Amino acid sequence: MQLDEQGLRALVRWILEQLDGKVDAVSGQGLSDENFTQAYQAILDGQYEGAARGLVPDGLEAGAGSFLRSDGSWAAVPQAQSDWEETEPAAPAFILNRPFGRTEFMLIRQQTVTTGPDGTAGLEGDPGAMPESGELQVVFDGITYMLPIEPEYTAYGELIRTCVGNRYFETGNRFDYTGEPFLITLDGRGIVLHTDAGKTHSISGLISLRQTLSPEWLELEDLTPITDTEIDSLFAAAAEREEGAHG
Repeated sequence: MQLDEQGLRALVRWILEQLDGKVDAVSGQGLSDENFTQAYQAILDGQYEGAARGLVPDGLEAGAGSFLRSDGSWAAVPQAQSDWEETEPAAPAFILNRPFGRTEFMLIRQQTVTTGPDGTAGLEGDPGAMPESGELQVVFDGITYMLPIEPEYTAYGELIRTCVGNRYFETGNRFDYTGEPFLITLDGRGIVLHTDAGKTHSISGLISLRQTLSPEWLELEDLTPITDTEIDSLFAAAAEREEGAHG
């Protein structure tokens, strides 16, 4: 195939255009080398182990796991563990949209007592806060115990007292021994600690884990429980209406 003068001119012009766009060789580099470090190339390729994908890494080692804030500072990636006890809505651990609320009562305030020769000591607290069932969280000498509340009734179903802890300290029967270093009893006389004799101990007790439906979640107003007196009044009013209807 032969080119005429016009075709030859077009070929020369195309060759010159290709030469204008070529990259000149640089001494010490080949055409396959990067013009930045291998470390940065690894970041772009997603192979960098010092930071999670999608974060701007702060160096290769010292700042691993850090991210760049809007003010230009570096910070560690925040870690939040959901916490039912957290009450501050702005805290990362706060649980949103909880369907249940929690009410806690301090039955035994934080105090230090010394037992007498019989191994007992009276405790200051609120005996009226003790329910007939549930659990009592007792902190005894810095150790926390979660113990069931055990009620005792008469043959007629009247509550005599409630107990929490190791019955061994009251009965002396080794078959009653459950491992806790104390027993707490509550009756009409008050709250009593039973443990070793002539020793000083720190103690507090909290009735916890009492869960109720949150009125806020139900979008209802908090309702006041009806009392026995109000129930009696309702029955009396109903009886009067019944007598009137038949009179």
